Amino acid sequence: MGGELGSGLVSIVEALFGGLPAGVQVFFLIVLLVDIASLVGVIVLLVAAARFRAIAGRKPPGDESAFLWVFLVPALNEEVTIADSVERLRSTRATNALFVIIDDGSDDRTGEILATIDDPRLRVLTRAAPEARQGKAAALNAAYRRVRESLSRDPVLARWSEDRVIVTIVDADGRLDPAAPAHVVRHFEDPAVGGVQVLVRIYNRRGPLTWAQDVEFSSFGLVFQAGRSCWGVANMGGNGQFNRLSALATIDEDAGPWRDRLTEDQDLGVRLIQAGWAGVHENGTSIDQQGLNSVRRLYRQRTRWAQGNWQAMALLRGALRPRLPALGRIDTVFYLLTPALPAADRHRVRDLHRAGDRGRNRIHTGGVVGAHLLPRRQLRRRARGPDHSRRPVVFAVRGHRAAHPVHDLLMAHVPRPDDLAGPADVRADLVGEDSS
Repeated sequence: MGGELGSGLVSIVEALFGGLPAGVQVFFLIVLLVDIASLVGVIVLLVAAARFRAIAGRKPPGDESAFLWVFLVPALNEEVTIADSVERLRSTRATNALFVIIDDGSDDRTGEILATIDDPRLRVLTRAAPEARQGKAAALNAAYRRVRESLSRDPVLARWSEDRVIVTIVDADGRLDPAAPAHVVRHFEDPAVGGVQVLVRIYNRRGPLTWAQDVEFSSFGLVFQAGRSCWGVANMGGNGQFNRLSALATIDEDAGPWRDRLTEDQDLGVRLIQAGWAGVHENGTSIDQQGLNSVRRLYRQRTRWAQGNWQAMALLRGALRPRLPALGRIDTVFYLLTPALPAADRHRVRDLHRAGDRGRNRIHTGGVVGAHLLPRRQLRRRARGPDHSRRPVVFAVRGHRAAHPVHDLLMAHVPRPDDLAGPADVRADLVGEDSS
């Protein structure tokens, strides 16, 4: 049986790629198999999504008044939008609600505007230097600690157990559906559920670029996230993210559950799943956010996301830890490996087409020669000095050192544009490049 399968595979390769060098045939075969696996994966997710919708539709509506809803809003210099943001939150239909606005070192009128809002449910957490402006994860961790302290000290809040406290992340520009608590509460009636992500939409979808982003977010939620919900492995997306407080406590690493990552929401969602909590997605309600109408800003955002995905690959070590269905395990591993697939393809294509020009436009990281994810034309532009002479481009990853050699090798391929701000654990040094 194995011999027949092998001979059949050889025949297919010869029929499709006959006449090409053996190494090229192997490469194209791998690409073909990855494409087939991706197509099969999408079909499986479509079926799983339909099944999840049927199961969720049969669940009885939950009682939102049985939970305390804590909304966390990180705000830095949001004087233009903060009043509207708080007003929208106040319209949320939640019987027991607490609005925590994190003024993360604003130097505009954000704090002054918040001081004029009279609502007993509003709490303003003002952070000052040097603690302020240390990233979204640090701001959320500060609010998380404040909430837990309030539950133990405030007589009004002390009656709530952490299992019945739902922490919700809303960006300052987020427009959460006022009925969102009534939609997600049915999932939290299941004590195994630690997180629920709602559908993300783009409210300024008037141009082709923002319309495309809306289609992207919608299809991801309606297909990929809904399918993963069938296995309890839907991930969190930051904006419109609901988490059980007791679930967050299980991944608290002293500073808090959020870690300093470029995609701290993805990191938190995967770690919750690996801690044994189920993650689901709710498409019956949504949160609207502003899309980017600039190609340059969109590129910078997606570069940061790509770097965060590379960081998340360190979580592969715990991918098989939770008890999940077989398909859920496979999807989790494939999800975390996704950033490596295009990099591997690009690496192989470069070697095939530039075998006689070795050494040029390479990224050297600690002696490792790796593939880059930047367009060749852009890298050439970066690699030239003021006098248009070629200079070596050296990327170094500092600070973030996981005790895993595979992770270190993969992190060597992380792209790092010089104009992109990010946490200190992924920092690039462009050696020999003009700083201007």
